[in-house]
Amino acid sequence: MNTSESALRRSVFIKHIELLDIDRSSRSITEGGISGIRNESFEVGQLARISQTTKTVLGMSARFAAKESGLSEMIRQRQTAATMLGRYTENLMAALSMSAVDREPDVENELRSSITKTRALMAGIDRNIGKKYPKYYELISPEPLTIDKVQALLNKDEALVSVLLGQRGSYLWIIKQDDALFVPLDITSDAVEKSIGSIRKNLQDYAYNPTLVNGVRGEDVYPVDEAYKLYRSLFGGVAEALKSTKHIIFVPDGALFSLPLEVLVTEKANMAVVDSQDLRALSWFVDKYAVSYLPSVSSFSALRSLAGKSRASHSFLGIGDPLLSGHQGLDSEKQATNKTDIVPRGITARAGLMRGSIADVKELFELAH
Repeated sequence: MNTSESALRRSVFIKHIELLDIDRSSRSITEGGISGIRNESFEVGQLARISQTTKTVLGMSARFAAKESGLSEMIRQRQTAATMLGRYTENLMAALSMSAVDREPDVENELRSSITKTRALMAGIDRNIGKKYPKYYELISPEPLTIDKVQALLNKDEALVSVLLGQRGSYLWIIKQDDALFVPLDITSDAVEKSIGSIRKNLQDYAYNPTLVNGVRGEDVYPVDEAYKLYRSLFGGVAEALKSTKHIIFVPDGALFSLPLEVLVTEKANMAVVDSQDLRALSWFVDKYAVSYLPSVSSFSALRSLAGKSRASHSFLGIGDPLLSGHQGLDSEKQATNKTDIVPRGITARAGLMRGSIADVKELFELAH
């Protein structure tokens, strides 16, 4: 499927969801009808994202298939076939757009034949992957998951949150073990992209400009208002529904793939933010929720069944409130005198490392080496 076909397919599915949202607003609709609309919209929303999801998952395939040489070869063959399909389709569109005098029917027919054969080849590869590697196939399968199936995979304190961004408006689904919501969002894909662009620029500036790290700039070091505005646009109307949630499993869309939710601000700042100390006082998304990310809703089943419980092979040393100010080039002795609170668990402290609940940074550095 080329870019234009994917865009058309996506727009059709989004229009379908828009109509479902209009039907839901009808006064005559029953509670059962609302539930049906919610279920249908959730599945259609997944279908709208298939092309982008497949591209994202295939980009991860090298890591996933590292232990399976046979799977890796199938993925390579499919990617090659997909590239050729795109070229054949583009060439056919170019041939069809020529004037009647310049068109070449034989060339057009040959391109159509190549497209048909390539699609058949890809379908055959998909069937083989599904037969030999069913768990991986679930990751790229276009078959959407139902709300009931998602709920059966969730723990009590978890919520799967899926977003679909549109040019006229966007939609959000929240699936919990005992509840499900379908919520229209008053924000467009272009507005989300612009907002994220602003936040990312400031994050990069803050990371690489030492004058910001030291807090000597007199203006805001982070677009707090923009981060809060984006949070409100996405989650402001559903904050109460997520009140008991500790773990959000997020399925992003569009520009949301490029920004972690953890950097959003959940409460409006009541002060000017001018340095890193002010940033620490803000209410961050990460303070409320642990967040995991999925390329698609349909991948949830496969990834959850593949994930096994693990146990750390060594003792754990938790370090909190580390030295975040300063940058490379500061006097090393000055940095070494800085202290940080740490919580030791199951580890025997070496002499000089711990002073009550305080650890010496220099001793920690030597311990790591």
